[in-house]
Amino acid sequence: MIELIKADRYHLDIKVRLPKQARRFDIKTHFLFPEKLTQSDPSAVTDVFYGNLLQKQLVERPPHRTTDSVKRRWASMRYSAYANAHKTSERYRRVLADFVNEFLLALEHEIIDFGKLKNRLDWFHWVHEYHDELTQGRLYRLADHVLLYSLNQAVLANTTKQTPELKKIHEQLESYAKQYKYRLTHKNEAGREKLLARILLAKRLINRPYRLNRSLITDGKLAEQVIFGGAAALAMAFATGVAFATQRAFGNFTTPFFISLVLSYIFKDRIKELGRNFLMKRYFKRFFKYHYRLEHHASKQPVGEIKSTIYRAKPEQLSTKANKLASHLLNQDSRIDSNAFVLDRQFHLNATDVIAKDCYILDILTVNFSRRLRLLPQLNQSHWHQVDGNIQRSQVHHVYPVHLIFEIKTDDDEVMLLRYRLITSRKGIHRIEKMD
Repeated sequence: MIELIKADRYHLDIKVRLPKQARRFDIKTHFLFPEKLTQSDPSAVTDVFYGNLLQKQLVERPPHRTTDSVKRRWASMRYSAYANAHKTSERYRRVLADFVNEFLLALEHEIIDFGKLKNRLDWFHWVHEYHDELTQGRLYRLADHVLLYSLNQAVLANTTKQTPELKKIHEQLESYAKQYKYRLTHKNEAGREKLLARILLAKRLINRPYRLNRSLITDGKLAEQVIFGGAAALAMAFATGVAFATQRAFGNFTTPFFISLVLSYIFKDRIKELGRNFLMKRYFKRFFKYHYRLEHHASKQPVGEIKSTIYRAKPEQLSTKANKLASHLLNQDSRIDSNAFVLDRQFHLNATDVIAKDCYILDILTVNFSRRLRLLPQLNQSHWHQVDGNIQRSQVHHVYPVHLIFEIKTDDDEVMLLRYRLITSRKGIHRIEKMD
């Protein structure tokens, strides 16, 4: 259900797969940082921390596993590729997106069966052999270009395994690309950048049947402005009350009245600021600050809503299970900051037929640790060790663990905890460890 992936040195992807049948999920992510990572970074402010997050939602379909399902897909693709009906065209876009995504996923495996993938590509060309009669001719050419480019890149990347079979596949791909005027590379850097941009755009267009649009609902902004107004009214009432009390006691145009008037207006601004921060913190611990609506990109039908908020909390302010685990971590490692960042995301999914029953709603949240880790000092130490009789020296970095606790609450009010640990340093994220 939850998967953590190291996107690059400083970015972490948190993927949450929600089954379509589910109606409500509440996922609280507790970030327990070492004190050095919270004291040295201005993004310790919760709003800035949330602003550094990237999010994306889409529909994910499990790959076809059985031979019968693959055969049905080929038959559906061949039938719908030449049909003019609107529903049939929509079906073709979905089948095409499934095929391209599964093809690209197969290229990410450690052991790639290039012969099998080349046969799939040949079948794909056979299904679309009558180019002039295709209903979605431009979409087919984009998909064909993506498949050719991706397979050719994978073949070239396996330079250490340049067998006669791979050389033959490479020659066939280049010959086909030349015949149908597809670019697989370019001589200069600008051309390669343009080619890569075209491939990425083609992937986005192909995946349109599974794209979701996210729009912000401004009810959180309204509550924020009401809180700001209430804090300002409270501060103004204090300043006015002090001024009237002094005026009544000492009269108009007296020195005490003037001093109290100045001091009351000085404290008014401080009271407004403190009151605003206090009320905001209290309000958004109970309610959600950000509210999003999800729509299916192609049909514009509503799919669900996401409510999200972020705040800082001590272990005793967390739920019983999360408090127990956080307190245990604090007792084990005194370097951990006692104030956890809590990101609460609540998902409400609609019952809609626009998404197939076997599909998932995939929520991808990208956390940026760049600024936090780059501000750390460069601390490493030489470590000598012996390997096969040879003495070698390695540079070992001083690492800082970041603990993540996921508290998941489902429709039936069942609560489940998951715990991960990130090993980090100024170099970036070293590894992700799932803890028991």
